[in-house]
Amino acid sequence: YDAKRLIVLCPFTLTNKWQEELLNKFGIDARIVKADELYNDLSNSNKINREAAYICGMQSMRPDKNWQEEDGSYEGKRPNQRKLALLLENMGIEEPNFDLLIVDEAHHLRNQETQIHKFANLLREVSDHCVFLSATPIHLKNNDLFSLLKILDEGSFESIEYFKDLVEI
Repeated sequence: YDAKRLIVLCPFTLTNKWQEELLNKFGIDARIVKADELYNDLSNSNKINREAAYICGMQSMRPDKNWQEEDGSYEGKRPNQRKLALLLENMGIEEPNFDLLIVDEAHHLRNQETQIHKFANLLREVSDHCVFLSATPIHLKNNDLFSLLKILDEGSFESIEYFKDLVEI
């Protein structure tokens, strides 16, 4: 598989390591970007179809709570993250913008209520394929594991109850 449009979501402390590894092992020149830079590239139609690789620090991408407020009451501290999240939400899944989404330290996404989980879900919706990585042993509750798997493949599980029945088999 030849992925030409790649996005890596990882803790900020790993961004330089990802950049170095992608370049040295695969010859991929990936840019470490902040929310405003990614927003600018994705909103520029000339850049969307190009080959591009991005590395994003989780902490710098997640929008504030209530970023979806439409009544003008949003006064969050992260306007660039909000703009990016709204852009991703409105892109839809008809024409994915990324061939591959890689999430390193994916266990950080286990809580469905967090903003980084919601942001990763938006990225997943605009990506053809997704890989989750984590060297941390998974000691998760069924709900946490379900929320991670639901990002990877939303259609595989009808509900948490269905998932729990499968796990108990």
